[in-house]
Amino acid sequence: MTEETSWEHVYRASLYAFQQEEAWVSFVLEGSDPPEGAWDPSVTLLTAWNPGSVERSLAENRAANALLLRVLVGRGLAWAPARGSSLPHVEPAWQEEGFAVFGLSRLEAATLGLDWQQRAVVFLTGQSAELVWCADASFTSCGLRIQETAP
Repeated sequence: MTEETSWEHVYRASLYAFQQEEAWVSFVLEGSDPPEGAWDPSVTLLTAWNPGSVERSLAENRAANALLLRVLVGRGLAWAPARGSSLPHVEPAWQEEGFAVFGLSRLEAATLGLDWQQRAVVFLTGQSAELVWCADASFTSCGLRIQETAP
């Protein structure tokens, strides 16, 4: 991606999923579906893949995510598997593994994302869906559309 990349566009043009109890929730950051009331406490989608938006090998990304998982567990944070990916039929296709971290504040979500050199994290509450920009903890409100197909 170049300096002219609209990172907000990239994040909005992606498919997200996380495990909630026995089911997976899949969604995109557009549309007008109401956030799920069950997202209380908050859900933060986070990965350690490709820090600084610089592509790394699958092995490097998986090793970084394994370290992130150890940090989450060590801090006693509640988490579940998650991922982000390209939308169907979008080329080049991509997918990043990650985690849904439950119960963070917006500032905690931004700080944790910044610790792992991420540009932004997806932050969901019972009232909103947001992109939280890690560098300054600012946020962009987003729409939400739940996908019918589970990953």
